[in-house]
Amino acid sequence: MATVRKRGNTRPFSWEAQVRMRGWPAQTKTFPTKADAEQWASEREAEMRRGTFVDTSSLRATTVHDLLARYLRDVTPSKKGWEPEAYRLKAMMRSPMAKLTLDRLSTPVVVEWRDGRFKEVTGDTVRREMNLLSSGFTEARTEWAVPLTNPVKGVRRPKQSEGRSRRPTWSELRRLLRELSEQRLQRVAPPISRFASHCRKNVAHA
Repeated sequence: MATVRKRGNTRPFSWEAQVRMRGWPAQTKTFPTKADAEQWASEREAEMRRGTFVDTSSLRATTVHDLLARYLRDVTPSKKGWEPEAYRLKAMMRSPMAKLTLDRLSTPVVVEWRDGRFKEVTGDTVRREMNLLSSGFTEARTEWAVPLTNPVKGVRRPKQSEGRSRRPTWSELRRLLRELSEQRLQRVAPPISRFASHCRKNVAHA
């Protein structure tokens, strides 16, 4: 049974919708208008009658940070390249998006995060982070029974770069020349040392 009641004694009022049906967990949500509350309650009641209702209350209690932290703890250590992946996960866990609860996460939110990251790191890094984020949502849905749709699915990834084409800096060139000089010195030092020793012996016998 669905009920809607007004909350508060002064404007602006809010409206609380509640749906109770035998065999299903009670559902409650608050809306700014009575029409929105009635529509939500009607839809949830219809889903329960059809047997298609999915309880998403767990999404409101779990943040993106929580999901990524669990993936970092339970999944990443078993991978061969776990260190770079752990670094990427920790970077995503520091983003503003990570503070959102899963029920507030959507494709537009992911797009906004992608565009922001693209201003900070390379397209290759953004693409790897997007693939990792998608893997985390897929793992949560298939292995952890989280009623979550993947908001990354269908979002355009940056194109893969064709390789680096930048010029080396002067400091890099100086370091390279210094290392080459040291290697050349190591190759020519033994012959020079033997020659000097030979000269000393000849002088001693003269």
